Amino acid sequence: MSEKRIKIKGMRKIIGDTMRESVLKYPSATGHAKVDMSELLRMKDELNEKNIKIAMSAFFIKAISIALEDYPELNSRIENDELVIYDSINVGVGTATDKGLYVLVVRSTQDKDIIQISEDLKDMLSRMKTGKLTMDDMQDGTITLSNLSSGEYDSFTSIITNDQAMIIGVAKTKKEVVVSENDEIVIKPLSNIMVNINHAATDGMPSSLFATKLIEVLENPYKYFNI
Repeated sequence: MSEKRIKIKGMRKIIGDTMRESVLKYPSATGHAKVDMSELLRMKDELNEKNIKIAMSAFFIKAISIALEDYPELNSRIENDELVIYDSINVGVGTATDKGLYVLVVRSTQDKDIIQISEDLKDMLSRMKTGKLTMDDMQDGTITLSNLSSGEYDSFTSIITNDQAMIIGVAKTKKEVVVSENDEIVIKPLSNIMVNINHAATDGMPSSLFATKLIEVLENPYKYFNI
């Protein structure tokens, strides 16, 4: 049997070492829940018709930010034996490249609307492609989003990084047959969201309440998103 060996180095090694350290350092747990994306996709289509192009991650970032305002203790990190709760919500977005995984940080999302968040994210993505990212673009995240909604995973588990309390995953959106509140059989675009917690920083109930609020925001975008 022939084999090929490739030296693990550079960004791949940094990512691997960071993930290994996190897994060994903190206990974690993951909760999965389904979210109806009907209204969010309708809003996105309506904005597209007005030539307002919003990155899908921007909707998720703002929804996370709104939910965190009700549960600020989850916007935090572990430092020694202390829980450090942040004043600002800085959402890191995991972004895959041919050189490895980057986490682009959109800062102060509690003070920005979806259009500004989307513009910030697009600017960083553009500069990433031309090699003009700075360290500031990838530092000071307080919570992380892993958006694989355009991929093929129905669900997945993410790994806590940077001592944060949570990382949020969004999986593929696909049409499913569901039973409505009126006991009718309907087809809806559903996606799984995954809330992976640092069990040293929080427990299942706070993260479950956060997930409930996050789902409420995503399913009622016209109520919560000021566009």
